[in-house]
Amino acid sequence: MTAVLRFILTGTGLGKIPQAPGTWGSLWGIPLVWALSQGSDIFYLGFTFLLIIFGIYAIDYAYQFGANEDPKEIVWDEILGYAVSMALLPGELFYYVAAFALFRFFDIVKPYPISYLDKNLKGGMGVMLDDALAGIFTNLILHLVWFYWGENIHAIF
Repeated sequence: MTAVLRFILTGTGLGKIPQAPGTWGSLWGIPLVWALSQGSDIFYLGFTFLLIIFGIYAIDYAYQFGANEDPKEIVWDEILGYAVSMALLPGELFYYVAAFALFRFFDIVKPYPISYLDKNLKGGMGVMLDDALAGIFTNLILHLVWFYWGENIHAIF
């Protein structure tokens, strides 16, 4: 695997931190979400989709060079899972923090059907799609929060 690809897939090296590499790597999702949110919603969704596709192929490529099945230092999946978590949500601190916490919960606990994807899909698809689904679960919950409490969320929390 090339040094540039390793740099990208490990979240500039955050994935190499021995304790909780996925959580550390997910932090890169925050500036990515901010940058993507500077464009239109279509740009955000389209670019996120392209980055997920890139991740699938890049991780498959990394496996050709001896990477283990879902190596912990590869955190590209966590970065993009967080981006999915924040899609089409307000760019407010509450949503950034809530998305981070909920996404990490779903990524770590892996309730069904996330666990099914994690166990049954191999290669880049398996690595990326369980995190994308964890992001979708997070996103749906936060859209319900936004729908029901909207601007009043600050009074609640």
